[in-house]
Amino acid sequence: MQSMKPDKDEEEKIRSQAKEYISRKFADVVVNDALYNSMGNFDHFDYAVKVENK
Repeated sequence: MQSMKPDKDEEEKIRSQAKEYISRKFADVVVNDALYNSMGNFDHFDYAVKVENK
């Protein structure tokens, strides 16, 4: 059974990976938040980050 609450370690891991990738590929983009797919609404991921142009 999947928890409705995000795993803080996993959330920090995806934030860190996203920041590293974004800093190499995009200029003026920042990570704002993380999304945990607790309800299974998205088939392709469990965690994702939300980004925004500066």
